[in-house]
This record gives sequence, C-alpha cells and structure tokens, in this order.
Amino acid sequence: METIKTKVLKTKKPKEFNGFKTLYLINLKRLLRNKAVLATAIISIIVTLILSSSVAGLLNTPINAFEIGVIIVSISFIFEVFFFIVFMIIMSTELIKKQMQDGIQNIETRSGIKFNSSFLLRWFVFITFVGGIALINSILKIIIASSIVLKFDLISGIVLSTCVFYFFLTIVWSPIVFLVTILCSIAWSVMINILIAMILCLSGLFSSLSSMTDFTRINNYDSVMKTNIKINISKSFYDNFKDDKAVNSIFIDSKANEKSSLFLNQIQTNLELESLNAQDINYYNLSNLGQRQGLAFDSLIAALYGGGANIHYAEVEITEPEDTIKSEIAKPVLQDTEIFKILNEIYQTILTGMKSNNNKPTISSPGFKGGYLDELYGAESGFHNLSPLIKWLKKQEDTKKYSALLDWVNSIYSKYAFILTGTKMMEQNRTYIFASDFDELWKLLEKKETVVENSQVHKVYKRYPELLIINNIITEAWLNNMLWKAELYNSVWGLSSEESNFNDAAQAYQAYQGWANESILKNNINIFQHFSIMYSQLFGSAFNKDLVFSKSVLAYSGITNGYTNYSELAKYDLSENKSNEALTPIFEKANLKKKFGYNVAVSYLIYLLVSFGLNYLVYLVWSRKSKI
Repeated sequence: METIKTKVLKTKKPKEFNGFKTLYLINLKRLLRNKAVLATAIISIIVTLILSSSVAGLLNTPINAFEIGVIIVSISFIFEVFFFIVFMIIMSTELIKKQMQDGIQNIETRSGIKFNSSFLLRWFVFITFVGGIALINSILKIIIASSIVLKFDLISGIVLSTCVFYFFLTIVWSPIVFLVTILCSIAWSVMINILIAMILCLSGLFSSLSSMTDFTRINNYDSVMKTNIKINISKSFYDNFKDDKAVNSIFIDSKANEKSSLFLNQIQTNLELESLNAQDINYYNLSNLGQRQGLAFDSLIAALYGGGANIHYAEVEITEPEDTIKSEIAKPVLQDTEIFKILNEIYQTILTGMKSNNNKPTISSPGFKGGYLDELYGAESGFHNLSPLIKWLKKQEDTKKYSALLDWVNSIYSKYAFILTGTKMMEQNRTYIFASDFDELWKLLEKKETVVENSQVHKVYKRYPELLIINNIITEAWLNNMLWKAELYNSVWGLSSEESNFNDAAQAYQAYQGWANESILKNNINIFQHFSIMYSQLFGSAFNKDLVFSKSVLAYSGITNGYTNYSELAKYDLSENKSNEALTPIFEKANLKKKFGYNVAVSYLIYLLVSFGLNYLVYLVWSRKSKI
C-alpha cells in the first residue's frame, strides 16, 4: 500500500510590531513641530523667566525678602503653575484626543501594539516633553537666582523647592489632565482642565485670605512660631555645650551648698545696685528699668541684648558734657561672670590682632553701624559673612579652644539671620526670639560724655561688626536657657494688651498648645492649601518656613509643626524665680516632644503614590474608550 504523505501547512501568526522606540520618537517629533504645543511651552518659559527675575531680585536683599519677596513667591506659584498646566493641557489634547479622533491609535493596535503599550507610549512621550520644559524652567530659575541658591540657606531652599515642584507636578497632574481629555470633547476638555488648574492655583490664595482676616489668630500663631524657633536655638546651644569643658561653666550659677545666683550677684556688684533679681534681667523688664533708672540698666541691655559684652560702666557725675569720663573705677558691665570670660577672651584676641602689623583679622565692613544689618543702607542692606573672622579666631592660641562654639554661632547665623532680622520689630510683652537691641549699644557708645574705656570698645565694634553678632548670638542663646520666660500676651482683636494678658505661664502655654494643635490639624486636612505650601517649602526647617510665610497674604499656612507638651516650659518659667536664686538651664530638665505636623516631603510621597494609582484608572478608561 502506497503511503500518502500529506504536508500540513502551518499558518504563522503575524509578528508583534516591535516599534515602540520608533513610535516614541515619531510622537516627539510631531510635538516639536506642533505650533500650539510650542507656543504654550514658550509662554510658560517666559512667565518663569519674568517671575524668577523678580523673586531673585527681592530675595537677594533681606529686608525686601521678608516684606515683599515671599509674596512674590506666592504670586509666582499662581502664574507659573497655571501656564505650565495650560501647556500640559495642550500637550494631552494633541497626544491623546486628536490621535484617538484621527484613528492613529487604532492603526497602532492593528499593527500589533497592545493597549497597555500604546498607553505607556503616550505617557512616556508626555512625561519626556513636559519634563524637558520643567528642566528648562528649573535651570532658568537656578541661573537667575545663582547668587541665592549657592548660599544653601533658607532662601536658597525656597528657590530649589520651586524647581523640584515642576517635576512633581509633571507626574502628579498628568493623570488628571489625561482623564478629562479622554472623557470630554476637545473644547470641553480644555475648558474643564483650565478650570481645574485655576482652582488649584487659587485655592491656596483663598485659603490664606480666610486665615489672614482673623488678626487675633495671626498674632497668636506668631507667638507660637517664635517660641518654636526660640526652643530650637536654645536647646541646640545647651545640647552642644553642656559637656564642652571650654564653655559649660556658663551653665553653673552657684557655689556648692549655696542657692544664690553668682551671675546676678556679680552684676549687682558691678553696677552698684541695691538689689537685682532674675525677673529684672528679662529684656522688657530691663528696658522699663532703663527708662526709669538710667545708665546702669541701659548699659546692661547693651551688654546682654546688644552684643556689647565689653561695654564699660561707671556712675560718675558729668561736669564737662563735651568730655569723656576719665574714671579709674569704670569696669565692664559683665566683668567676672562666666559668660564674660569667654566673650572677653574673644574680644581681647581681636583687639590684639587689630593693633598688630602682621596678624590682623579680616575687615569686612569698616565704619559699620548696625547689627545683623546696617539700617543706614535700607533695602540695600546685606548680611555679614562671619566665616573669615571665625576662621581667624580658630587659629589663634587663646581662642582656638572655642572652635566648636564659633562654628555653632556661624551655623545659627546662616540658618536664622533672615528670621532674626525679619522679626526684629517688637511690641511690649510680645514673644521674641532674640531682642538684638543694637540701637541701645550704639547710643551709649556714641555719647560724647561716655566712659573713656568705651572709646576703644567703640572702635573695635565699628571695625569688626561680626564680633557684635557673635556676642549677641552667644549671650541671647545662653539667656534663653537660663532665663526662660513666657510673655503673657494674648492677642484679642479690639482689646488692649493689658486687657488680654494671660494670668500665668501655665495658661499661656496651654493656649499655645491649643493653637498649635488647631493649625497643624487644619494644614493636614486642608488639601486646598497643600500645593501652595509644597511649591516653596520642601527644603529647610519647618519652624523657619512657618515664620517666613506668615508674612505672605497669598501663602499663609499658619503653624505646620510644633510640640506636644508646651506646658513643660511652664514648670521652669522665670516667673517661678522670685529672688536671686541660682539660674539653671531649662533644657537640663525640660523634655519637649516634637509633634508630627504637616510634612511636605511626606505629602510629596503620598501624592505621587496616588497619582500612580490614578494612572491605572486612566488606563482603564482610555482602553475602554479606544475599543469603542
């Protein structure tokens, strides 16, 4: 039997089209030739260029930065983000809707491209193109504000945050734009997307305005914000130097088996006062005493709160007003105190260097008259650079043992100078961080009928203003540890401060806790304010940013972080020390616990995760629409 062989022909399945990369490049080229896409991209870049120039110019000068700069940053959020999203809307229309209507997506499907690959293709093209414009905008910002960014401080953190936000918005906002574009017609999708963008950009403004009209709340939040920073600096000072043998003697204020204060007793002796207690040393109390009793207390203000640690005092009757007092009994106000030993050693080292021929400290502002800023220059005033003088002091034999202290001062100045300058204006009984009363110091030093020894002090401080700042940061950080006091001011709009004061420290801190909890909760749940905060507040200390943006009517967020137990401070408040009992550092015993508040980095992460979930939902909607 003849075997019949049959040949079975197998039909081959068409090869899956492997042109993902090709289609990716084709789509990019199409977008690069699209006039609408290019026009909106250029508009976005121009808006960024204009507003970044304004922000950089204003943030570069401390006074303008605090008063106007943060407001311009908030305006930048509204316009930069809006025009960037408009660009994203036009992109999605060209990439999604028009290709669906023109049947391009169906052609891809028939060519073997799967639905998920087709969606990913468009998403990658979108992210690439929008991310490219985000990169251009960010580079422009950094170049324009390079003098700010390279300082890596609070202000540079604001600029860098706005750069990162562009990339964040590219990823997070893409599923929203895609979803509206897929579900609606071209005209409706553009209008609805623009409406949503306007809500996003203006929601922070409306949320801020509702808060900014409550003046009582603003003033009270301000007290909590300043207290937060005061705690931060004071605790840092104590934690860093409680075990430093070159410095930690300043935290010991009594002899063994004695209860009286060495510091208060010595000041009383130096100023020849009948009595002096811890309450008197508080800045506001001291100011009132100075107004009533004159030179002794004015000199003490200058020494403790004006950076003039070496100012001399002598109670001598003036017979010739035009002459200086030539008195052998004049002595430094702080003489023989532990804090003076450190500051005087620094002063004497600079004085010796100033007189030498080959080892002079670097001069940055000869003839300076001011403090953190020279007010004579107004808006043009700038911050000092403490580093050259500190580097010089760290090399000198007598002061190199204070290297850690000097480095700490430099870091605090870099971190908080902007805050300390911007919050300098004080009203009686209001909470302050540092008093920094440099005006009182210069007033005393420039009097013609002053102590002769102060003429030398005057020369040193005018030639080396950095020394004033070093002195002020050290003395006030130390005073805030040893003389912690709640200012019993409770802002109630329409009432005078006398009618609205707290009864005691416990009541004040109980109110602080309530205000902090209220604001933090609001910031966590108020999603309408999240993006305006995230735009400029990713980097830097939350306490700093709260106080900086408290001046912006367009991005006021109140308190975003705080502590869970402010009442702990009341236990060690100065009001409990009624006499001249020995002073003790508050943070030796006080145990404050930070409250987990609104965290910008966590918000970034949560929104990114949500956006990835939304992208999957968009894919399901898109694949369903594509099959119809």
